Amino acid sequence: MRGFNFTSEVRTVLAGARQEAHRLHHGYVAPEHILLAMLRANEGIPVTILRNLGASPEDLVSGVENRTDSGTSRSAGPDLPYTSRAKKVMELAMAECRQLDHEAVGTQHLLLGLIHEHGSMASQVLADGGVTLLAARDEARRLIDSGAADAPSSLPWTRLPARVRAVITQAHGIASSRGRPAVTAEDAAAALLAQGDGMANAVLDRLGFDRDRAIASFNEPSHGGAESTSDVATELAPDLVAALDAMRRAVRDTRDIQPGTQHLLLGILAASPRVVAVLGEQEITADDVQRVARQMSG
Repeated sequence: MRGFNFTSEVRTVLAGARQEAHRLHHGYVAPEHILLAMLRANEGIPVTILRNLGASPEDLVSGVENRTDSGTSRSAGPDLPYTSRAKKVMELAMAECRQLDHEAVGTQHLLLGLIHEHGSMASQVLADGGVTLLAARDEARRLIDSGAADAPSSLPWTRLPARVRAVITQAHGIASSRGRPAVTAEDAAAALLAQGDGMANAVLDRLGFDRDRAIASFNEPSHGGAESTSDVATELAPDLVAALDAMRRAVRDTRDIQPGTQHLLLGILAASPRVVAVLGEQEITADDVQRVARQMSG
């Protein structure tokens, strides 16, 4: 989402929110599910903030449960859609993160987003517990200054060269438009091709690659099923994480100073059978990409 990354603690909370929605037979993820997921563990920075402000996590759980009716949905898994209010919570969490000049959204920012989204049940329950945005923000800042809160440092891809960062950022937008909850290596490949420049595209051009044909292939549904109706891509999928690791290995193998888009493409090919298949449709392999990239680099 606009280049923001979420800490592993936030991703754990969001996974827990989907489990809470499934437990309650709701076919969506709402702010109350996020709050319940935060509180169930009875530990972590949000719970510390709440306890320090005199709020009881147990009472807050009861407050949500007493206001929540069980639904009839049997849907489960990572494809449950986020409600508009849940999306707003995450937008507000990113705003809190930005205000503190952090590049990774932590659970403290997510809690502030829940409090700030005034129209939700979660915000009402927190207000009834005596939790205000200003007090929670001050306590979050105190914990950040003490080093207790989720580390606000940027995740590895945000330290990469600008052209590679731009590809990953654009891939977030592609994942969101496709309704994925995580950004995949396939999304990164589509973003790379859509940019149309950089060393990777120059290599592919020399190989006679039909970029438009490949982009059309990526736009076809993969994995044999419908896309999720959620448009909140909050994390990097395992195959993209693996692709970035493989990209770094490619940099070491070529003894280059820093990653370029050609290294990113090689990393994606090492991690994504889907991307390998799309290039294979045009009889292009990772070895071809590596060979031409070396020729062009001199």
